[in-house]
Amino acid sequence: MVCTVSGGFIPTSAFNTHAAGPDGGPSGPTVTLVAAGTCTIAANQAGNNAYSAAPQLTQSFEVNKASQTITFAALANKTVGDPAFGLSATATSDLAVTFSSTTPAVCTIVSLNGTVNAQNSISTAYF
Repeated sequence: MVCTVSGGFIPTSAFNTHAAGPDGGPSGPTVTLVAAGTCTIAANQAGNNAYSAAPQLTQSFEVNKASQTITFAALANKTVGDPAFGLSATATSDLAVTFSSTTPAVCTIVSLNGTVNAQNSISTAYF
């Protein structure tokens, strides 16, 4: 499931729908997006003494992944033999940023647990 509905909505239960609330926001159930994918919402009306139950109606829409950017400060020029130096970067998603060298003949990435070879990467989650 890639979406949830709040406000007491249960797909097999009836609920009342209303116009916008006094502040212009929703006054009925709301949908919370929790992952990328297809979200399908089912609407049901159970009927009453005067009306038969209405057929269920479903509608789907796509939930796209959010975009993110990385902040990585410029690195100063170095000389062969200089001591190792730290790396730091952040992503707007707050997910861990990984580092890898695209020029392993010139520089390599070293973690707290040892050197990472050119085929691997290192994550800020380990620092």
